[in-house]
Amino acid sequence: MKPLEALKLLGAKRVIWIDDRFATASVAELVALLTENADIAEEVCPEPMQASLRKIADSDETGNHELTQLVADLTEEARITLLRLVQVKLESTDTPDLSDEQIESVCAHLSIAKEDRWPFDKAEASMLALAKDGSDNELSYIIDLNDAQGADNNRRGLELLKVLHSADSKATALLLTHYATKSNEAEKELELRDELSKDGPFNVSPVCVIAKERLYPEADAASTAEGRDSAVAQALRIAIKRAGLRRNVHEVLVRVQDHIEKAFKAASDDLLEVPPEQLDEYVIDRAYAEGVSELHVVERALTASMSESFRRLFSVDADTRENERRLRLLRDVPLDIDATVHHKKLETFRKLEVWESEDLVNRGCSPLACGDVFEMDAQDGTQAHRFILLAQPCDVTLRPKGDRDAEVGFLVMLKQLSNINVVPNQKQTRLPFLLDGKQWVCELRKTASVRLDLLDLVSYRTDGRLQYDDNQVIPDWLLPGQRVSGKSVFGSLKKALDARAAAKSAPAKDIKDSRCQLTLLAGGPFQHIAHGTFIEAKQAKDAEPAVPAGFTWNLRRVGRVRMPYASALLGSYLAVVDRDAFDLDYLRPKAPQAAEAGACGGGQTACS
Repeated sequence: MKPLEALKLLGAKRVIWIDDRFATASVAELVALLTENADIAEEVCPEPMQASLRKIADSDETGNHELTQLVADLTEEARITLLRLVQVKLESTDTPDLSDEQIESVCAHLSIAKEDRWPFDKAEASMLALAKDGSDNELSYIIDLNDAQGADNNRRGLELLKVLHSADSKATALLLTHYATKSNEAEKELELRDELSKDGPFNVSPVCVIAKERLYPEADAASTAEGRDSAVAQALRIAIKRAGLRRNVHEVLVRVQDHIEKAFKAASDDLLEVPPEQLDEYVIDRAYAEGVSELHVVERALTASMSESFRRLFSVDADTRENERRLRLLRDVPLDIDATVHHKKLETFRKLEVWESEDLVNRGCSPLACGDVFEMDAQDGTQAHRFILLAQPCDVTLRPKGDRDAEVGFLVMLKQLSNINVVPNQKQTRLPFLLDGKQWVCELRKTASVRLDLLDLVSYRTDGRLQYDDNQVIPDWLLPGQRVSGKSVFGSLKKALDARAAAKSAPAKDIKDSRCQLTLLAGGPFQHIAHGTFIEAKQAKDAEPAVPAGFTWNLRRVGRVRMPYASALLGSYLAVVDRDAFDLDYLRPKAPQAAEAGACGGGQTACS
């Protein structure tokens, strides 16, 4: 794909290049530049001018007149050449400035007309005029970050970007700079976005940085004109693709922003049309009966309506389909930066799809659910194990009277794979996603039946701890089923706590009370959570707060696997435990692999 073809996928039909290299200087301007930068000027000026500069430095009044006359005697071409020499020195960078050959190569590849090569002094007024007319939506700017004729360390290119943003320009800006490398262009773009104001107008096109080092050929390519031109073409293709990716995604996001407001208003209007009698019957009463929030149906209605609106935008809208087409065509342009390390924002988006955070499920005292994940407190240097609750979602739900259809669920240990490419064994089920960049599996051999009424304790505390404190109060804003069940389990644990306090024959921590038994298994990873550990009351001392007596099971809810992933894990678990197992086939020939192969469902050996 040629750079000009890629440019069309950016939505641009015209390119304007703003650079100090296109500046022309009058006699007075060039004299002022040479005088202000005398040290640099003496390195590049011919001897007569050097003598005049020395006189100026010595306060000899004749020096300025002589220098003016010498500059005036130069042809316009010679003045521009001298200006270029000074500009190169003023760049003050280890990377050489672009050569005339490179500049002409860029202009040829992008069809940049002579009249579209602007100096900085002309740029601002002309840019504002184009933005005001609304005629810059099919325009791309290439802007040099630094003006060599300006003050030291100036960033006039950034100032021009601010002008574009203030004018709500729809043009795409590509910022050309020595101060970025191929590997950190994206970082520089974020820095510039922040400087341009992160809270600025969202509909203004994003900025794309081009590192000047991209335009320089490598190795043998530098020895031929074709090689140098090819390097420029490849650099432009990559720069345009990077800008195209940002531009097209940005255009879609701007469209979505407007769309989401309309979709929300439409959904809201529809909900407000429902008569109160219908709300009472089908929204409030039905939610109450099923043990969920009275606003559960409202949440579902809004989510479904806006989701359908999104699907329509992405599948039907003509402009969005055009963005889709451009992005598809840009796939033919390869980028040269390794992207195998996931960006943290992409990981965040994926995590939102599969995971509900600790803060979300605990601060709202969310009722227990299939997919809840718990982490054990590290005990005496032991590993802090993680467990996941698997149970039929409808069976876990507390009804208004505090009852549920199941008294126990399955608490399955989670194990992190050291290598995500390792194939789990038959008794391990992968979580169908990475969590924080790590692959976890359900270790089905380490599963215990767990009492759901005790596990409910995590939903009465905003810290998510599986713990009971003496005289703990149930929040009155919880769902009815939670409050009823909580009173029952709190009463039972209060009796167990009183029994421990009255025990004299053995240390309270050594007493096992069935009312505090969480899991049936008490060995392996369950040994520290199977029974409640007694917490002795402590009085407040200095900065340490008082600690009430109670029980802890050394567990804390740390998040929740979302549906349908949680139900898929439950299905995988049930499929494994429900396999058929046949008796040992004692006539089967002995073979090395037969000693390890299980025959659940295969009719070879007994299920292990």
